[in-house]
Amino acid sequence: MPFELSRRVILKNSVALDVCPMQHPLITERFLPATEPEMALNNTDKAWITLEIQNALKRKGWGKLTGFVKDWSGTSAAVGILIFLITQWGAYTEFKTRTGDRLDTIEKQIGTIQGDIRALRLSQSAATPSSSQSIEEAKRIVNEAKTSKVPIPVETIERTGKEFVEAAKHTAGAWEVVLELASYRSDINAGNLPSLSRLRKAPQDSGYDIIVRIQDATKPGPPSVTGKDAPAEVWLAGDAPAETSAKVEYFDNPPQRGSTHAQYILIDWLRPEINFGLDNIYLKNVIIKNAVVVYLGGPIKLENVYFVNCTFKYGLTPPGLNLGSQLLASASVTFSNPS
Repeated sequence: MPFELSRRVILKNSVALDVCPMQHPLITERFLPATEPEMALNNTDKAWITLEIQNALKRKGWGKLTGFVKDWSGTSAAVGILIFLITQWGAYTEFKTRTGDRLDTIEKQIGTIQGDIRALRLSQSAATPSSSQSIEEAKRIVNEAKTSKVPIPVETIERTGKEFVEAAKHTAGAWEVVLELASYRSDINAGNLPSLSRLRKAPQDSGYDIIVRIQDATKPGPPSVTGKDAPAEVWLAGDAPAETSAKVEYFDNPPQRGSTHAQYILIDWLRPEINFGLDNIYLKNVIIKNAVVVYLGGPIKLENVYFVNCTFKYGLTPPGLNLGSQLLASASVTFSNPS
């Protein structure tokens, strides 16, 4: 083979040979590759790589990546894949974001439809509120709603609740639905509370003599004890003059001092095994949370009282029936029974 052939052609068709130091200098100069330093990609190389990537993108599915890797190896593949990710990551991210947004929208729409269907089913049950089948269906719907992100509209609760209240006058099972609906209504009342500014725990010298009375299902219990056995934490919020301030008072045990200072009183019930009794009580601008509420039909006066995440368990009495209607009608309850 003539020596004038280029080194590149000779190297392509030859194998590596160890050269003896005594071999002719011409062989070592003409036939063995010179060691050259690695160079950064120039503009021509970059343009060629870009063209190869564009050709790879024309392939379908996984062929985009596998075909591209087959065409390259080692460092070249790493560089190519990096460029591929850089050029396509924005489109992928946009696709993923749009898909996620659409799925969220679809999920909300499905939830809304389920809520509408649930409200329709409850309305159908209320059409025959004395029927045992309707009573069981209504309780089942309320239990479903408690685990749903979409609440039953409060208008539906009030409207259907009235039908079951009327039916409860002669059908005991309907009263169970009223109490279930009242408890469920208290679960969604958290989103309708007034603004509570300057919230602080009530100290002994707060200007209030607050006694939180415990009560079982048959008779009033003694006033709650203080300290670790107290069934509730009492908090004060906002400020108000004595004539408009919040109140927690008992008719049969008037406070030594009048209720002053606070705009709202928050009673956070801590012991679900102990019932919170409403008999012989005057509550004004009070929020009651997490309590099992019992009312036996005695004297009561409620002004702007909120029940949040409460369970109502009490027997059917004429005053209790009226209180049930008020619990269903509004997040803020105003009700009185003087005797």
